[in-house]
Amino acid sequence: AAHTVSFIDGRVRLRHPALRRPETHAPLREALARESIFSALTFSARTGSLLLEYDGRRLSHADFCEAALPLGWFLAQWERHSQVE
Repeated sequence: AAHTVSFIDGRVRLRHPALRRPETHAPLREALARESIFSALTFSARTGSLLLEYDGRRLSHADFCEAALPLGWFLAQWERHSQVE
């Protein structure tokens, strides 16, 4: 939640330092695609952001949060690893 810039029905934008690294985009795209609720995933290494789009009329915020769990896990692991270095 700390990295959520915008959360409206159908669109969620996150900003996080890990998203500035292009090598993180493909694994995240793959993990999030498994959920098949996202209609679009738009990464920006320049801004360190990710825009997730989904059908906000069909899915609740809770459904979105459950589908986005792989993203939350990845960002938490990245933060833990970054503090060790």
